[in-house]
Amino acid sequence: MTKNSNEFIDFLTQETKPMPETSRANILAKMKQKLAPPIKDIWPKFVSAQLIACLATLSVCPQFGVGPITGGHGLGHLFMSFGEAACAAFCGAFFLATGTAAAALMLRAGERRELFNYRFRIIGAVAVSTFLVFMILGKTLELPMLFSGLLPTVSWLVAAMGSALLVLQLALPKKAKSIIHKN
Repeated sequence: MTKNSNEFIDFLTQETKPMPETSRANILAKMKQKLAPPIKDIWPKFVSAQLIACLATLSVCPQFGVGPITGGHGLGHLFMSFGEAACAAFCGAFFLATGTAAAALMLRAGERRELFNYRFRIIGAVAVSTFLVFMILGKTLELPMLFSGLLPTVSWLVAAMGSALLVLQLALPKKAKSIIHKN
């Protein structure tokens, strides 16, 4: 027999010793950290990705008068032909889905799974806070609004949150989907 197979046979026939409790606790803590990292560690990564994507999307699509960075109305002219509500829905969906996709690319599988567990709170918070920032910027800087009224505003919020939730669902690892949906 070869040396490797002899070592393997010795390994199999050895008496097993219980693992020290401190080693076991350390291993379990590291596994938990990898599989379910705290949301406070994920939140800054998610927001950073949203901010980076915000600059990219504002370069081509205005949000409540803010952007495009290059001037003009960018993609707004194309979608305004479908009406204010449709344009607002497209802009909101494009804006938040792009940021969520960027975040999904930055996060590890365990972080995406944990983000998915908090998806309604996080996506809702980001959608509402960015909406408020755009409204404040638009009014403060007296920017021309592409649309106004309740229907376009609600369309923006609903489409933004719906598209971001869809992107998050698609970015979730397949094994995690089966675990989450069984419970």
